[in-house]
Amino acid sequence: MDYPKSVPGVSLHNGQFTDGNPLLGIPASLDPAKWANDVTEEILNVIRAAGLIPTEGDSAQLLAAINAIVTDSLAPAATTDVAGVVELATAQELAAGTAGGLAVTPVILKPVLDGKQAAAVNLTALAGLAGAADRLPYFTGAGALSLATLTAAARTLLAATDAAGQRTAMGLGNAALATVMASLADATSGKLMPNGAWGVGGDAIETTTPDSLLPSGLYWVAAATTWSSSPVSGMAFKIVNVRFGNYALQIAQQWSSTPRLFWRSYDGPAMAGWGAWAEAFSTNNVSSFIKTLLDAADAASAQTTLNGFGYNQTWQDVTASRVANTTYTNSLGRPIMVNVFKTGGDANSLFVDELLVGAINGESNVGSCVSAIVPPGSTYRTNFAPQFWLELR
Repeated sequence: MDYPKSVPGVSLHNGQFTDGNPLLGIPASLDPAKWANDVTEEILNVIRAAGLIPTEGDSAQLLAAINAIVTDSLAPAATTDVAGVVELATAQELAAGTAGGLAVTPVILKPVLDGKQAAAVNLTALAGLAGAADRLPYFTGAGALSLATLTAAARTLLAATDAAGQRTAMGLGNAALATVMASLADATSGKLMPNGAWGVGGDAIETTTPDSLLPSGLYWVAAATTWSSSPVSGMAFKIVNVRFGNYALQIAQQWSSTPRLFWRSYDGPAMAGWGAWAEAFSTNNVSSFIKTLLDAADAASAQTTLNGFGYNQTWQDVTASRVANTTYTNSLGRPIMVNVFKTGGDANSLFVDELLVGAINGESNVGSCVSAIVPPGSTYRTNFAPQFWLELR
């Protein structure tokens, strides 16, 4: 379709119809019948093509026909089974998650996926864990994860930036850097002592030089060892040795069924060597008498053991059994006291072991007495007949 430019006398103005303007000398345009019919048929063809029946007075038929024709010419909405029209999502809709039902092109999708981790079984296992405070994921198998407790102390240890910081976190300090003694008798300074070092926590260490200034520890000396200062020659000994610089103390116990205990000290500046052995007082180095005395439960029992003079003794009148110039012996095993009495006379003497220990010299009418202690086993006698002869026994 076009304006009827080829129709003679149609009087188009500027290529279009005009109502004319007499003042300007512009004639009105003619409306040729053929052209009008052509325009009408063009419109009717569109209406009929849309399947509509042309109706005079219906001014909306042409628009309805065009919409129907356009709608029929469009492809259907796309589905998973039918090809069709679909709306494309924008990058903003894709990032916001509002692109449901919209199509995504590779150009839009690529920036979103760039830098993203591809799906993996380990990531799937990690995603399946329920995170919680103080928990740490760890593998329990291939593609399997679980949670372990992560304490504050463990976090502090993990936060340490070097080995020194980790030792501090564990409270180890420089001790963790020390090496263990090369042997149980390694005297190198700064070494760590294992159980049994120098006899501590294990068997005592044998030494063949007990007279040297040994490190502190527990030792033993075999009986066959040549030990010139041995407390008891030819005997084995167990030794406790305590050393501090040039000072030391040794306590030695004889290795036997009836052990004896000795000790000595070493004072380098003062003695320049070991001092003499001193022996501890024990039931293994005293007589049976001392043992009995030590076993006494109280003073009375001890006095009985000692047979102390006057203890458990009484004065006894033995006048009837004593005769002048007769020698008697104290066989009681303890001292006794003899006391004799006489009135008057001279040279009335008392002898112990034939030694004159006392005499009575006085008026005939004056009574006097003489006394003496007689040791166990000693003899005693008088050279007169006393009126009274008393003995404490």
